[in-house]
Amino acid sequence: MSREDLAVLFIFFLIVASGVAKLIKKLTLLHEETAAKLNFLIANNRENYPSTSMLDSEHIDSILREKHEVSVKKLKKRFYCTSTQAETLITQVKAQFKHH
Repeated sequence: MSREDLAVLFIFFLIVASGVAKLIKKLTLLHEETAAKLNFLIANNRENYPSTSMLDSEHIDSILREKHEVSVKKLKKRFYCTSTQAETLITQVKAQFKHH
């Protein structure tokens, strides 16, 4: 290889390395932002997730007419929540909509 070939390869390597470094920096920032958002959601939604505002009328109707266990199972599947969270939501729905 000639000196010119080596110089071209070296410049190409620098360009690629620079691009990789920029990509790593962007991914690191994205990771930090995502982690911060996730931590915020976890901290704020342990008690408030899921909420009645996330339900459409069909979900509310099914909660009001189906067996408690069936509603818990469906809510857990739909919202990826715990049984306790699902039961809390069911209690809220029944309190809020039982007179409608």
